[in-house]
Amino acid sequence: MTVPVLSVLGFPPALAASNGLSAALGSSASAVVSGARRRGPLAPGLMLGAAAAPGAVAGAHASSAVAPPEFQILFGAVLCASAAYLVARGKMGRRRLGTPALVALGVPAGVCAGAASAFFGIGGGVIFVPFLVCAAGMRMGEAVPSSLAALMLASAAGMAAHAYLGHADAYQALLLAAGAVPGGIAGSKIAGRVRDGRLVLLAAVMMAAAAARLLYGALASP
Repeated sequence: MTVPVLSVLGFPPALAASNGLSAALGSSASAVVSGARRRGPLAPGLMLGAAAAPGAVAGAHASSAVAPPEFQILFGAVLCASAAYLVARGKMGRRRLGTPALVALGVPAGVCAGAASAFFGIGGGVIFVPFLVCAAGMRMGEAVPSSLAALMLASAAGMAAHAYLGHADAYQALLLAAGAVPGGIAGSKIAGRVRDGRLVLLAAVMMAAAAARLLYGALASP
Protein backbone atom coordinates (compact mmCIF):
# COMPACT_ATOMS: atom_id res chain seq x y z
CA MET A 1 0.00 0.00 0.00
CA THR A 2 3.07 2.26 -0.27
CA VAL A 3 2.22 3.77 -3.65
CA PRO A 4 -1.36 4.85 -2.80
CA VAL A 5 0.00 6.74 0.21
CA LEU A 6 2.79 8.37 -1.81
CA SER A 7 0.37 9.25 -4.59
CA VAL A 8 -2.08 10.87 -2.17
CA LEU A 9 0.84 12.82 -0.66
CA GLY A 10 1.59 14.32 -4.08
CA PHE A 11 4.59 12.31 -5.29
CA PRO A 12 4.91 12.26 -9.11
CA PRO A 13 3.78 8.91 -10.59
CA ALA A 14 7.25 7.81 -11.74
CA LEU A 15 8.88 8.59 -8.37
CA ALA A 16 6.01 7.00 -6.43
CA ALA A 17 6.32 3.87 -8.56
CA SER A 18 10.09 3.68 -8.15
CA ASN A 19 9.84 4.12 -4.38
CA GLY A 20 7.02 1.60 -4.17
CA LEU A 21 9.19 -1.01 -5.87
CA SER A 22 11.92 -0.43 -3.29
CA ALA A 23 9.46 -1.17 -0.51
CA ALA A 24 8.13 -4.21 -2.41
CA LEU A 25 11.64 -5.61 -2.85
CA GLY A 26 12.54 -5.08 0.80
CA SER A 27 9.36 -6.67 2.14
CA SER A 28 9.35 -9.61 -0.29
CA ALA A 29 13.03 -10.43 0.29
CA SER A 30 12.66 -10.34 4.06
CA ALA A 31 9.49 -12.42 3.91
CA VAL A 32 11.17 -15.07 1.77
CA VAL A 33 14.07 -15.34 4.22
CA SER A 34 11.89 -15.43 7.33
CA GLY A 35 9.39 -17.87 5.80
CA ALA A 36 11.89 -20.17 4.10
CA ARG A 37 10.52 -23.23 5.91
CA ARG A 38 6.92 -22.54 4.94
CA ARG A 39 7.31 -22.21 1.20
CA GLY A 40 4.72 -23.39 -1.26
CA PRO A 41 5.59 -24.49 -4.81
CA LEU A 42 7.99 -21.88 -6.21
CA ALA A 43 8.03 -22.84 -9.91
CA PRO A 44 4.86 -20.89 -10.89
CA GLY A 45 6.10 -17.81 -9.05
CA LEU A 46 9.54 -17.97 -10.63
CA MET A 47 7.95 -18.33 -14.08
CA LEU A 48 5.79 -15.26 -13.51
CA GLY A 49 8.73 -13.25 -12.17
CA ALA A 50 10.99 -14.14 -15.10
CA ALA A 51 8.28 -13.20 -17.59
CA ALA A 52 7.78 -9.86 -15.82
CA ALA A 53 11.15 -8.36 -16.83
CA PRO A 54 10.21 -7.24 -20.40
CA GLY A 55 6.97 -5.71 -19.20
CA ALA A 56 8.82 -3.81 -16.47
CA VAL A 57 10.77 -1.82 -19.04
CA ALA A 58 7.59 -0.72 -20.80
CA GLY A 59 5.86 0.09 -17.53
CA ALA A 60 8.73 2.28 -16.31
CA HIS A 61 8.66 4.30 -19.54
CA ALA A 62 4.88 4.75 -19.35
CA SER A 63 4.86 5.91 -15.70
CA SER A 64 6.60 9.16 -16.60
CA ALA A 65 3.99 10.05 -19.22
CA VAL A 66 0.85 10.02 -17.07
CA ALA A 67 -0.60 12.79 -14.89
CA PRO A 68 -1.21 12.10 -11.15
CA PRO A 69 -5.07 12.03 -11.36
CA GLU A 70 -4.96 9.60 -14.28
CA PHE A 71 -2.42 7.47 -12.41
CA GLN A 72 -4.68 7.30 -9.35
CA ILE A 73 -7.75 6.37 -11.41
CA LEU A 74 -5.90 3.62 -13.27
CA PHE A 75 -4.37 2.25 -10.08
CA GLY A 76 -7.74 2.33 -8.33
CA ALA A 77 -9.35 0.42 -11.20
CA VAL A 78 -6.64 -2.28 -11.08
CA LEU A 79 -7.06 -2.70 -7.32
CA CYS A 80 -10.86 -2.92 -7.61
CA ALA A 81 -10.66 -5.52 -10.36
CA SER A 82 -8.13 -7.62 -8.44
CA ALA A 83 -10.20 -7.51 -5.24
CA ALA A 84 -13.40 -8.46 -7.07
CA TYR A 85 -11.70 -11.32 -8.91
CA LEU A 86 -10.18 -12.73 -5.73
CA VAL A 87 -13.53 -12.75 -3.95
CA ALA A 88 -15.46 -14.14 -6.94
CA ARG A 89 -13.00 -16.92 -7.64
CA GLY A 90 -12.78 -17.73 -3.95
CA LYS A 91 -16.51 -18.46 -3.95
CA MET A 92 -16.35 -20.49 -7.15
CA GLY A 93 -13.39 -22.57 -5.97
CA ARG A 94 -9.93 -23.17 -7.39
CA ARG A 95 -9.05 -24.87 -10.65
CA ARG A 96 -5.55 -26.25 -11.12
CA LEU A 97 -4.50 -26.00 -14.77
CA GLY A 98 -2.13 -28.43 -16.44
CA THR A 99 1.47 -27.36 -17.08
CA PRO A 100 1.07 -26.39 -20.77
CA ALA A 101 -1.99 -24.25 -20.06
CA LEU A 102 -0.35 -22.76 -16.98
CA VAL A 103 2.69 -21.69 -19.00
CA ALA A 104 0.55 -20.42 -21.88
CA LEU A 105 -1.38 -18.19 -19.50
CA GLY A 106 1.47 -17.49 -17.09
CA VAL A 107 3.91 -15.92 -19.54
CA PRO A 108 1.56 -13.17 -20.78
CA ALA A 109 0.27 -12.74 -17.22
CA GLY A 110 3.86 -12.24 -16.07
CA VAL A 111 4.54 -9.69 -18.80
CA CYS A 112 1.40 -7.77 -17.83
CA ALA A 113 2.34 -7.99 -14.16
CA GLY A 114 5.80 -6.65 -14.95
CA ALA A 115 4.32 -3.69 -16.80
CA ALA A 116 1.88 -3.03 -13.95
CA SER A 117 4.67 -3.48 -11.43
CA ALA A 118 6.93 -0.82 -12.93
CA PHE A 119 4.06 1.49 -13.88
CA PHE A 120 2.31 1.43 -10.48
CA GLY A 121 5.23 0.43 -8.25
CA ILE A 122 3.33 -2.46 -6.70
CA GLY A 123 5.65 -5.39 -7.36
CA GLY A 124 2.90 -7.12 -9.36
CA GLY A 125 1.28 -8.84 -6.39
CA VAL A 126 -2.24 -7.78 -7.37
CA ILE A 127 -1.79 -9.90 -10.48
CA PHE A 128 0.50 -12.65 -9.16
CA VAL A 129 -1.65 -13.69 -6.19
CA PRO A 130 -4.99 -13.92 -8.07
CA PHE A 131 -3.25 -15.87 -10.85
CA LEU A 132 -1.63 -18.34 -8.46
CA VAL A 133 -4.91 -18.87 -6.58
CA CYS A 134 -7.22 -19.01 -9.58
CA ALA A 135 -5.10 -20.54 -12.36
CA ALA A 136 -2.43 -22.53 -10.51
CA GLY A 137 -5.02 -23.78 -8.03
CA MET A 138 -2.97 -22.88 -4.95
CA ARG A 139 -4.39 -22.25 -1.53
CA MET A 140 -3.86 -18.68 -0.36
CA GLY A 141 -1.27 -19.89 2.14
CA GLU A 142 0.70 -21.45 -0.73
CA ALA A 143 0.20 -18.57 -3.14
CA VAL A 144 1.60 -15.94 -0.78
CA PRO A 145 5.12 -17.43 -0.43
CA SER A 146 5.21 -18.45 -4.10
CA SER A 147 4.24 -14.94 -5.17
CA LEU A 148 7.14 -13.52 -3.15
CA ALA A 149 9.62 -15.09 -5.56
CA ALA A 150 7.80 -13.42 -8.45
CA LEU A 151 7.64 -10.14 -6.53
CA MET A 152 11.40 -10.05 -5.98
CA LEU A 153 12.18 -10.61 -9.66
CA ALA A 154 9.56 -8.16 -10.89
CA SER A 155 10.52 -5.48 -8.34
CA ALA A 156 14.21 -5.79 -9.16
CA ALA A 157 13.52 -5.49 -12.89
CA GLY A 158 11.25 -2.49 -12.35
CA MET A 159 13.75 -0.75 -10.08
CA ALA A 160 16.50 -1.24 -12.63
CA ALA A 161 14.34 0.23 -15.39
CA HIS A 162 13.37 3.25 -13.27
CA ALA A 163 16.99 3.84 -12.23
CA TYR A 164 18.14 3.71 -15.85
CA LEU A 165 15.48 6.28 -16.79
CA GLY A 166 16.48 8.58 -13.92
CA HIS A 167 13.23 8.25 -11.96
CA ALA A 168 14.72 6.86 -8.75
CA ASP A 169 15.69 8.69 -5.57
CA ALA A 170 18.33 6.52 -3.86
CA TYR A 171 17.85 8.02 -0.39
CA GLN A 172 14.07 7.57 -0.40
CA ALA A 173 14.41 4.09 -1.87
CA LEU A 174 16.79 2.95 0.89
CA LEU A 175 14.55 4.34 3.62
CA LEU A 176 11.46 2.63 2.25
CA ALA A 177 13.24 -0.67 1.64
CA ALA A 178 14.63 -0.69 5.18
CA GLY A 179 11.25 0.19 6.64
CA ALA A 180 9.56 -2.61 4.68
CA VAL A 181 11.82 -5.35 6.09
CA PRO A 182 10.09 -5.75 9.48
CA GLY A 183 6.71 -5.60 7.76
CA GLY A 184 7.69 -8.42 5.44
CA ILE A 185 8.87 -10.59 8.33
CA ALA A 186 5.68 -9.97 10.31
CA GLY A 187 3.47 -10.56 7.28
CA SER A 188 5.16 -13.86 6.49
CA LYS A 189 4.52 -15.14 10.02
CA ILE A 190 0.91 -13.95 10.04
CA ALA A 191 0.16 -15.50 6.64
CA GLY A 192 1.22 -18.91 7.92
CA ARG A 193 -1.27 -18.77 10.80
CA VAL A 194 -4.39 -17.31 9.18
CA ARG A 195 -6.97 -19.39 7.31
CA ASP A 196 -7.06 -19.11 3.53
CA GLY A 197 -10.56 -17.63 3.43
CA ARG A 198 -9.62 -14.91 5.85
CA LEU A 199 -6.44 -14.11 3.93
CA VAL A 200 -8.42 -13.72 0.72
CA LEU A 201 -10.95 -11.47 2.44
CA LEU A 202 -8.23 -9.38 4.10
CA ALA A 203 -6.38 -8.91 0.79
CA ALA A 204 -9.61 -7.94 -0.98
CA VAL A 205 -10.60 -5.46 1.72
CA MET A 206 -7.18 -3.77 1.70
CA MET A 207 -7.23 -3.49 -2.09
CA ALA A 208 -10.75 -2.06 -2.10
CA ALA A 209 -9.94 0.46 0.65
CA ALA A 210 -6.83 1.70 -1.16
CA ALA A 211 -8.76 1.90 -4.43
CA ALA A 212 -11.52 3.95 -2.83
CA ARG A 213 -9.03 6.45 -1.42
CA LEU A 214 -7.20 6.78 -4.74
CA LEU A 215 -10.39 7.26 -6.74
CA TYR A 216 -11.74 9.80 -4.26
CA GLY A 217 -8.50 11.77 -4.39
CA ALA A 218 -8.41 11.74 -8.18
CA LEU A 219 -12.05 12.71 -8.66
CA ALA A 220 -11.96 15.37 -5.94
CA SER A 221 -8.85 17.08 -7.33
CA PRO A 222 -9.48 20.30 -9.31
